[in-house]
Amino acid sequence: MVVVGSGELMNPTEVLTPNVMARLAKAKNSDTTITIKGEKEISDTAFYPRKPTLTWHFLCKNTRDVAWAASKAFIWDAARINLPSGKKALAQSVYPFESKANDAWGRSTEYVKNAIELYSDEWFEYTYPVATNVSGVVNGMEYPGIVFCGHTAKTSELWGVTNHEFGHNWFPMIVGSNERKYAWMDEGFNTFINTVDTKVFNKGEYFDKEDAQGKAKNMFGDNMDAIMNIPEVIQSGNLGNAAYDKPSVGLTILREHILGKERFDYAFRTYIKRWAFKHPTPWDFFHTMENVSGEDLSWFFREWFFTNWKLDQGVKTVKYIEDDEAKGVLITIENLEEMAMPVVLAIKQANGMKDTIQLPAEIWQRGNTWTFRYKSTSKITSITIDPNHDFPDINTNNNVWAGNIRPVTKGTTPKMIIDKYLTAIGGVDKLKKVTDFYETASGSIQGIDVFLTLKQKAPNDYYYEINVPSMGMALLKVVANKDSVSILQNGQTIILPDEKKAELKARSNIFDELNLKTSDLQLDPTLVTIGESLAYLIIENKGDGYNVKRYYDEITGLKVREATERDGTTITNDYSDYRELPNGIKIPYAKKGDLGTYQIEFKVKEAKANSNLKETDFR
Repeated sequence: MVVVGSGELMNPTEVLTPNVMARLAKAKNSDTTITIKGEKEISDTAFYPRKPTLTWHFLCKNTRDVAWAASKAFIWDAARINLPSGKKALAQSVYPFESKANDAWGRSTEYVKNAIELYSDEWFEYTYPVATNVSGVVNGMEYPGIVFCGHTAKTSELWGVTNHEFGHNWFPMIVGSNERKYAWMDEGFNTFINTVDTKVFNKGEYFDKEDAQGKAKNMFGDNMDAIMNIPEVIQSGNLGNAAYDKPSVGLTILREHILGKERFDYAFRTYIKRWAFKHPTPWDFFHTMENVSGEDLSWFFREWFFTNWKLDQGVKTVKYIEDDEAKGVLITIENLEEMAMPVVLAIKQANGMKDTIQLPAEIWQRGNTWTFRYKSTSKITSITIDPNHDFPDINTNNNVWAGNIRPVTKGTTPKMIIDKYLTAIGGVDKLKKVTDFYETASGSIQGIDVFLTLKQKAPNDYYYEINVPSMGMALLKVVANKDSVSILQNGQTIILPDEKKAELKARSNIFDELNLKTSDLQLDPTLVTIGESLAYLIIENKGDGYNVKRYYDEITGLKVREATERDGTTITNDYSDYRELPNGIKIPYAKKGDLGTYQIEFKVKEAKANSNLKETDFR
């Protein structure tokens, strides 16, 4: 067997052949991955010393735990890690032949090397002589100097889990916080440094900017637990937010909008240095960040870690001085919830000029409104709060003020808007000829790949699946056909009433707008701002508080958003990047929407119309 473990192998001459030791020596001096044991040598007995037994001795210092792995089936490769002090360490990976592809574990050692070097340069030097990534049945688990990641992980998912698990060598391996009491000092700090690292790795190869705004309603829902609870108290459905996402988002805001990167990084490095191989409490972290940065942050720590306060910033009024835009404008913003945060505003003028205004959280010290003068030179066309979605604003309806917002043109009807949409995506004649539709798409949650499969066939067939290969399960699977309707959620069967079954069968309608009774639809009298464009809002009232809101771009006619309101919950999906299929119809290739406690953007990989789907495709 090939054996790997925490720390350094102390007796290589006893367990490795001279040939293998030579390869290992080459790897220790190479910045590119060197094969120690290749796929053709898996069953080669010449790879091992000819002894009755082999005993592998490992030594790991300054550790709270150790782990090891052994297999006859391991491919083994390695490369040098360059540390800031000039010291060297070894990055290595062991994995089965099935995982070796260049878009999978063939890049594992590259990922290990870069993760360790980036963390060491940014925060604190790696303290172990070896960093080993083990491919197996565990999706992700960390130990000092060695981690275990899923054998099916590829591309961004493999980078994400490798980067995350090795990040734990800083939290809680080096900074020994009590993860059983303060999970956020373990997972939250680690998730934060993962984001910093991913932005840098290979010029952002796998970086996907975090959308704090999109996560807001889940991170700050009415049933959300405050971060400062022990894991056993936090509801299981809230643990991902309380331990991982919310602390990470908070630290990102503290770094990028409150302290600034230079002051934050200096304070955070000092915290790690002070508490390396010691056992800090949250107050040790709070006090260090304050006394090193030189700023009172008690207001931030209180609202972010101890409460479930929410954030809702909005543009209240815009008034030109003496009704002359050339003399400037008074802009009043408001804070409608308890949480105080800095404010970032993007301002556009009719003459094409653009500006970004950044206001500190201190503007809210004397009340929940703030007025400032902006030196405009022409008419303001739009003001957008948090244009980059850096803050978890729970209500984005008041985030945009558009000077060009206006009432819907008199005489416009829902039928006119629906007809324009149907024409924009191909025309009624082409759409009616589509008898079935097939689509696959992919996205990611915290670096984990998620795949979507959609199949539709009139009059009753519908198939919808969201699958996470690394977990070996479908998060959601909905199947409807002429005989039955079923839902599996996280492996559990959901019992449905008859009316819900009828609704699911109706989803076999490939283009809903072909079947809408336009006489039953309501048109909002005012155009709505979606992003930087204006859209018509059409409301379909299905009764009992069940509404479907559809938004159509004023210029293109394309549907840009759909929101379903039911039982006090709103599920929103945004659509963009429309492309034409071979049969002449257009579909959105980018879909951003709610998935449980996360918001995810799916990119369509394959789409087909009239591909002759069979009944067996809906089982």
